[in-house]
Amino acid sequence: GNCEIHLDDVPLSGVFTLAEYPRLLLASPNAWNRIYRRSFFMESGIRYPGRVWFEDIRTTMKLFALAQHIEAVPEAFYYYVVREGSITRNANAARNREILEAFDDLLAFYRQHGFYEIYQNELCRLAIDHIYLAASVRVLMIDRKNPLLSEFAAYMRANFPGYQNNPYLKELSKPRRLAFSLLEKKRYGTLYLLFRAKGH
Repeated sequence: GNCEIHLDDVPLSGVFTLAEYPRLLLASPNAWNRIYRRSFFMESGIRYPGRVWFEDIRTTMKLFALAQHIEAVPEAFYYYVVREGSITRNANAARNREILEAFDDLLAFYRQHGFYEIYQNELCRLAIDHIYLAASVRVLMIDRKNPLLSEFAAYMRANFPGYQNNPYLKELSKPRRLAFSLLEKKRYGTLYLLFRAKGH
């Protein structure tokens, strides 16, 4: 099959923290391309939860906020095989609702630690990527009339008022910008055809 190399958009030399590089929150939340010290988990008390979807968003983004020493390794040491049963390919539309629980958990953590104001733009862009774009598209590919679509939109309005003016929006790729604008207009049928044509 195809092999892609994933490198996050992070400084490739030297040590940094989230405070010095807030864009780290726009990196993929995957657990499989990170290495942590065991003591970091022991001291922070943070754990990857079992049996939930989107456990990486709940966990990786908290670890980023607390880490005092982050370094990027540009080499690929890990090979990840995408299975048909993975979340992005799962036909159970209802379970996508768990993305909202994951964000409730994450936003509560950021507020509790006094980080929310500092990283509001980055958290909003994270929500645009993972809730408004990815989860909406996953659901509408299964069922264009699913009430989750309006629930995701309502969540964005309630938790990120003014998300339409997020400064990171201009960095979205053209297809994602188009998807964003079609979601804003509730043009779910058009979006469905667009993604079906792309073979997602």
